[in-house]
Amino acid sequence: GEKKEGADLNKIAHKLTRLLKVGGKLIITVPFGKRYEDEFLHSFSYEEINKLFNFKNLRLLDNHFYFRTKNKYWQNCDVKKAKKISNAKEDRGPTGVNCVGCFIWERL
Repeated sequence: GEKKEGADLNKIAHKLTRLLKVGGKLIITVPFGKRYEDEFLHSFSYEEINKLFNFKNLRLLDNHFYFRTKNKYWQNCDVKKAKKISNAKEDRGPTGVNCVGCFIWERL
């Protein structure tokens, strides 16, 4: 069969931004690390997430990154380390993702 196209992320980002009042906060947590996409997961790169929410009326206030340790606990890390982590199927195993990014934007 034909591959069904996924959601238009640009339209979703635009709509989320439009729903905010001035001063409102948009908080998003997404799979993060090396750019990767399959039928189950879309792992965002730093450049991709910032491009997606690059609107004149939106300002990035903060971001945090967490990776899954060998003991399956979440630990804070910097963006440099987070960018190197893979969420590919062969790397993440059956338990989900290895890294997430949490982003906070403010509507101007």
